[in-house]
Amino acid sequence: MTKGIPIKLEPAPAWAAILLFVVITILGIIAGAGSILRILLPVVGFAVGLFLYRRYPVLYLGFMWWLWFLMPLVRRLIDYRSNWVNPSPVLLVAPVVTWITVDTFVKYLPRAYKQGGLPFILGFTSILYGFIIGLIKSTPIFAIRALIDWLTPILLGFYLFINWRDYPRYRQNIQRTFLWGVLVMGVYGLVQYVIAPEWDRFWLINARMFSMGNPEPFGI
Repeated sequence: MTKGIPIKLEPAPAWAAILLFVVITILGIIAGAGSILRILLPVVGFAVGLFLYRRYPVLYLGFMWWLWFLMPLVRRLIDYRSNWVNPSPVLLVAPVVTWITVDTFVKYLPRAYKQGGLPFILGFTSILYGFIIGLIKSTPIFAIRALIDWLTPILLGFYLFINWRDYPRYRQNIQRTFLWGVLVMGVYGLVQYVIAPEWDRFWLINARMFSMGNPEPFGI
């Protein structure tokens, strides 16, 4: 009789933290605890992300990318199982975890110019200028949302730039993550188009994004 090959997730503390986040998300969706998850997921996501950032930076990047890939679906499942909320705090999970890299940004930006970081400095000052204009011309909420959207990729790019010595490890993790991410999202995209799951129909009806099609099979 052959024995199954045990699956080992190493390092164990990192995977325990990641699985904790996954279990909380799944159980909360099944229980229809949308109001709790909308508060809990950003907090737990930040805690897990910070732990990985400090102890296991390669896994931190993988965890962060999967949040960007899957949290829109998680948001739809939460809304479908509880009630529609827009804007949804669930969509803040990925940006919040990415913004952990602001620690690196603050530490190294002052001397980044001498290391070839001028493009990041120019990008940051341009976004900061736009943010100030946004506060004057628009509402603070809109300006802050735009700041998060525009500054997030610069923070992540700067983090990779500063840690260039570890880039071979980061590259391997990013390539593997995107390979599986494309496969998972590609398969789900086919399912979404052919079947049009109820949570996607529910989201499309409430979001009123008519440019994305009709809430029916072969219509999205």
